[in-house]
Amino acid sequence: MLSPDQFEQQLNVINDKIQILRIERDFLTSDFFKSLTEKYREDAVIQNDEIVGSNGI
Repeated sequence: MLSPDQFEQQLNVINDKIQILRIERDFLTSDFFKSLTEKYREDAVIQNDEIVGSNGI
């Protein structure tokens, strides 16, 4: 069984992890991240078209 101090310490560790997950979730659902991934997606399509086009396929 945990002592009250150990329990509080474990609870703080869990709360810190939850806070990090919330920050990550907020970033991954942010408009900034969505626009960034859309830009990379568009660049990948352009590069793919150039590669496919250069091979004559």
